[in-house]
Amino acid sequence: MSDKNNNRQYTLKYAEKFQTTLTTVAIEILDAFDPLDSKNIADPKYKSLSDSELEEVAAELHSDRCLKALKYLRPHVAVPVGHFFCDQDWISKEDIPVHSVSGPGAGIHDFQSPSCRTSVAISE
Repeated sequence: MSDKNNNRQYTLKYAEKFQTTLTTVAIEILDAFDPLDSKNIADPKYKSLSDSELEEVAAELHSDRCLKALKYLRPHVAVPVGHFFCDQDWISKEDIPVHSVSGPGAGIHDFQSPSCRTSVAISE
């Protein structure tokens, strides 16, 4: 069995266990949740915006959350998660982190495109 198949099986088992744990503590799982849905924008400061503008705000907010989440992941995890986010069109290819081999934790806040190697600083 290939590593890819082993990883997929492990991921499915983890997801199943995670969902079981959430259900055990009475947390409802929203299978059909869409993070880009304009209905998720409840802040009164956006109430004057049209549906299409709300969708843009939802996309921007979600992208910002994804980028923020990547900053807190270890480099070996942030790279594949970044690729997943990019595949979902939540972040751009340039936002995918590339981990440094210069030592433990080196460059974990440097995000760069694998193709163009341009560094983008992330402020905290």
